[in-house]
Amino acid sequence: MLWDYYLHLDNLLASRLSYFMLAQSFLVIAAVTGTASTGSSVRIHVVTMTIEVVGLVLTGAMWYVFTDSVRYIRSLSLEARRHSSLFEDLGKLHIDDRKTRWVYRALMKHAPNQVLTTDLSVLLAAMWVVLIVVSIVVR
Repeated sequence: MLWDYYLHLDNLLASRLSYFMLAQSFLVIAAVTGTASTGSSVRIHVVTMTIEVVGLVLTGAMWYVFTDSVRYIRSLSLEARRHSSLFEDLGKLHIDDRKTRWVYRALMKHAPNQVLTTDLSVLLAAMWVVLIVVSIVVR
């Protein structure tokens, strides 16, 4: 039962991440198209800036949701390890396996969920700030 709940939470996080990335993709395409429009009217510029600000706000909101989900999943995992030697053994095997792969040693100092949520959110927020600055400079 605990394992099913853990899988449910992990699946929920993955689904949210997929929808978030899809929404971000649409917003980026719209923002870049609006910024690249030469000779565009003030109305298009306002719409483009609105899209960029919405993208930045959405990134902040989703960062909060993702961080909360990852913390809850982590605490659930630790609790499962505390109550079951099977979960504890699986956790140790997983950590040992990750240590053997270069990508985890070189790029992922934290758990993959944290990299996907926190690091990706910071990267996307920086991208939105750059797009906003470019929109202001181009105008």
